Amino acid sequence: MRVVVVDPQAYTPPYDDELCKALAAAGAEVELLTAHFTHGAAPAAHGYVRNELFGPPLSGLLVRRPTSRARVPLKLGGHATGLGRLVRHVRRRRPDIVHWQWAPLPALDLRALRAAGRSAGATVFTAHDVLPRRSRNAAPLWAELYGSCERVIVHGSASRERLLVEVGGIAPGRIAVIPHALLHAGSEVAQPPEQSEPRILFFGLIRPDKGLDVLIEALPAVAAHVPDVRLEIVGSPRLPIEPLRRRATALGLDERISWDLRFVPDADVPAVLARARVIALPYRWIEGSGVFAIALARGVPPVVTAVGTFPELCAEYDLGDPVPPDDPAALAVALVRALSDPGRRAQAIAGMQRARTELTWERSARLTLDTYERALAAPLVSEPGR
Repeated sequence: MRVVVVDPQAYTPPYDDELCKALAAAGAEVELLTAHFTHGAAPAAHGYVRNELFGPPLSGLLVRRPTSRARVPLKLGGHATGLGRLVRHVRRRRPDIVHWQWAPLPALDLRALRAAGRSAGATVFTAHDVLPRRSRNAAPLWAELYGSCERVIVHGSASRERLLVEVGGIAPGRIAVIPHALLHAGSEVAQPPEQSEPRILFFGLIRPDKGLDVLIEALPAVAAHVPDVRLEIVGSPRLPIEPLRRRATALGLDERISWDLRFVPDADVPAVLARARVIALPYRWIEGSGVFAIALARGVPPVVTAVGTFPELCAEYDLGDPVPPDDPAALAVALVRALSDPGRRAQAIAGMQRARTELTWERSARLTLDTYERALAAPLVSEPGR
């Protein structure tokens, strides 16, 4: 089976790489169409072809200054050109499947998705975010886009329900639920040693929806029960950091918080997670989380909010009860228990060990290839515009 995987702006290189490798290992001929990753080296393509069709003007500037304010305009400036290249490429290759991972500009991407779909056996879309934050109010547009695909993949039952109820535009039988496989799960991961220091890790891109401000508000209550607690913040900011620093100072937390404000290369991720006793994901909104997938693979117990796929995964793998978003008091209680309750930690570690045997890329590839076969067997024959 010939498969073209599309991530137009290189949003998720580790996920793309793991999926493409697993599909290729299962016998598919796989090509990834994407952009140059401006935050560091993208994973080397093993078993599949990586083709950077999407490239912004002045891409060298983004390599030198990946957090520049010009980053988004420049990337979007090359997006339309890349979509044109994509459509021409698919017309030449005529693959069995075009599998989209993201649609950064859905109104524009919809045209390319349909045009490319006319030269492929079927179109599949993975809705990592059923309604992405930049177009959350555009449900009719997303309904049209999803309805133009033979199959839509989501990572959990909550996402499936959201797609059906909040968006619509696609028959239930065309939705496939394939859990997010664990990132870095292919490496050997031993049970992590008990950390001598009760360190909380906040890791990943720092955006308003990630709830770092809530975590900072919760930290004094945690410190009242766990006197030696420290918070390590590691990630590239996508919001002004100084207000958060000032609030931490006002709460008397300067000695408890370390700030490492950078994009962390894959090679450095294991060392960052190895320092943590728990990882906090106090998100206000999310569908699924690569950081969560990395934490489970590395054996770091998560403390999460009740959003997206977190509740079903926590229940499935005994990872503790998620707390309401925007609730520092509830977050503090959950963090104290995760840091200081040996029984709770042992239960979470056992659940993560089980997750590593079940949430594999081999399984994900099998389910994805089955989804492709079903898509090819039930093409859209009357979709307008195709």
